[in-house]
Amino acid sequence: MTSAPLRDLDGLRRSVGRGLIALLWLHVPFNAGVACAVGNPIVPQVILGLILAVAATATRRLHGDGLRRASPWRWR
Repeated sequence: MTSAPLRDLDGLRRSVGRGLIALLWLHVPFNAGVACAVGNPIVPQVILGLILAVAATATRRLHGDGLRRASPWRWR
């Protein structure tokens, strides 16, 4: 049984995690715009931004938000 402050903290952690993933995805077009405005090639910037966003999204989907309680036998 979890207490109310712990549940609130878990909810905050979930929402911040989703927000950070969204921010990473918003950086892809932002980086492209900045590269275009400065006169640099756009493709490498977009590819690197996509790699980072996909990696973070895949990690979150595969491992969740990290709020699962670890078993004491997990590392043995």
